[in-house]
Amino acid sequence: MTASSGHVSTRNAGAMASQAPLALFYFVWNISRYTDLVGSSVPGYWVGVGFAFWYLSDLFVVGFSRNWGRWLQLAVFSLVLALVITDLVAYGDAWGPPLAWGVFMSTDFFFGFIGVSFVLAAVLAVPG
Repeated sequence: MTASSGHVSTRNAGAMASQAPLALFYFVWNISRYTDLVGSSVPGYWVGVGFAFWYLSDLFVVGFSRNWGRWLQLAVFSLVLALVITDLVAYGDAWGPPLAWGVFMSTDFFFGFIGVSFVLAAVLAVPG
């Protein structure tokens, strides 16, 4: 992403577009296995969560034409802290249903949005 224009560079957009089938696969995998994933420690699941968190700002640049930089990650981190506090108060453990479902839903939103967006971009021959 270039700092001056606020748009994803062609090189970065091309790299992300090539990952569209993988994003859609991960989205479908998440939906089909949601009961196993929420409340578990599947390593592949956490790789996807990390990927979604890292590229969250690119999602908003590509999808919504908003360049908010890394402030989105700070907002998400604040939300995660609020969910952890809710879990600690309600369940006595940091990993409870509110945080598990919050992570699951946000990860699914990310991969569903990115996957569909880049498949449509490839079909319609438009960037991102």
